[in-house]
Amino acid sequence: MKSSVIALISGAAVALASPAVLNKRVYEVQWTTVYTTATVTAGQEPTQAPVVEAPVAPPPEAVVVTVTKGPSVEPIAAPTTKEDAPIAAPTYAPPTGGSMEDTALYHHNVHRSNHSAPAMSWNSDIANAAQVAADSCKFEHQMGINGLKYGQNLAMWGTSANAAALGADGAIAKAASDMWYAGEFASYASYFGKEPSMSDFHSWGHLSQLLWAESTGLGCAVKLCKKGTMYDTMDAWYMVCNYEPAGNMGGAYAKNVKAPLGQAPVSA
Repeated sequence: MKSSVIALISGAAVALASPAVLNKRVYEVQWTTVYTTATVTAGQEPTQAPVVEAPVAPPPEAVVVTVTKGPSVEPIAAPTTKEDAPIAAPTYAPPTGGSMEDTALYHHNVHRSNHSAPAMSWNSDIANAAQVAADSCKFEHQMGINGLKYGQNLAMWGTSANAAALGADGAIAKAASDMWYAGEFASYASYFGKEPSMSDFHSWGHLSQLLWAESTGLGCAVKLCKKGTMYDTMDAWYMVCNYEPAGNMGGAYAKNVKAPLGQAPVSA
């Protein structure tokens, strides 16, 4: 009987800033999580948080690992605007063409609609910047490419059993829906409606950027990186999404990360 090894790594970068009511969705995520977070506050350099490991029993023939890297962009003052009225949730149909762009938009907008956030549109400039980062096959935040400002989420997924079979659209779907949204939802559940504690930002910073209402531009890229680059023992997909304007602004979580409406869960 053949066995395979699967590795998932996720990371977020955005700037630093809550809605009430717990989501009615239920997710079960079974993986080992290792978090590495760099947080930024006004007038300070990024600081690296300690690594924390939380092992979970893997399936009989697979080992799953996720790693999340926190924000690493310059802090920006949160805008002062009045609270927006809730947005009626539209119905999103899964993409049929299999393009990475359509898949990325779907797996962001379907979750944003559940949190009364407007749909994102594709931004080719920040998508090109995301491709530069993805092509490097280095799991690290790369901000300011081409002089642009954006928030950034990172993820990596690899397997010893034909990683290429996942495909670019499958890779971006897994990052957005399974890792950044479902994988972090429980960590943010108690923060809807209030300013979150930044002490555990590493555990929900990707979700808050994905849902950030004022981030309406999306640009993502993926790259299949060969063994020895992203992961020592296997090929791995590297997924990078940039967001414009950047989310996670201190003091603006309540109006940007809104309470869920209880729509049916969506996964990759």
